Amino acid sequence: MKVVVISDIHIFGADDPLYASLLALMREELAPGDHFVLAGDIFDFLVGNQPGLNARYADFFAELRKIGDSGVRTTYIEGNHDFHLKKVFSDLPNLRVVDEETEIDLPTKRIYVAHGDLVDREDRGYLALRAFFRSPVIRFTAYALPERAVEWIGTRSSDASRKRAPRLPESRGPDHLDRLRAKFRDFAEKKFRAGFDAIVLGHCHDLDGKDFSSGGRTGRYLNVGFPRVHQSYVVFTEDEGLVRRPLRRFDH
Repeated sequence: MKVVVISDIHIFGADDPLYASLLALMREELAPGDHFVLAGDIFDFLVGNQPGLNARYADFFAELRKIGDSGVRTTYIEGNHDFHLKKVFSDLPNLRVVDEETEIDLPTKRIYVAHGDLVDREDRGYLALRAFFRSPVIRFTAYALPERAVEWIGTRSSDASRKRAPRLPESRGPDHLDRLRAKFRDFAEKKFRAGFDAIVLGHCHDLDGKDFSSGGRTGRYLNVGFPRVHQSYVVFTEDEGLVRRPLRRFDH
């Protein structure tokens, strides 16, 4: 039994090579009894129940059904580019959609996974945008309005997020990267001290990690990073612990 986590792929369309990478991961990595966590921003835009987008990603939905029927338990954590998704996945087996985080209890270890967009509580601008796009009004709009209108909402959300945070955090300079890592590592350490053995976050696109130890316990934090650049995802097994594995690429 293992926990497989991927986030922040930002798939642009069915012809995106990263879409083929995601499908390959689902077909080749997962086995009955595994936990599969899609930890947000899997798609650069997926908001509400849109027939056009759902048809575009039909292979993804078919694979979710297949792995669910086989006994894989999937959790989709909504990100800042993919949200209001509960109805979209409501008929798929062994799959649940959550807003912020998930906790997985294995026989001897506890795993914590979140998208990570709520780590920085001082970023009030982003938190306000997040609250607006997750509001009941926008949720109603995502299901009630024509697909073009919903796409406008998703595009505005994606553009706003992208303007506030470039694809790679190091592009904003070493001081910004140091502050960012301090916040994410501090958040992860608090989860470790709360009893979690492995902590996986995303959102900031920083391929970072840190090991913890206290009172005879050890734990590890890994950030998924930005798979489009870093070409990896995260796996936890009780034998190996929390590690990165290479993502298959189809763009060469």
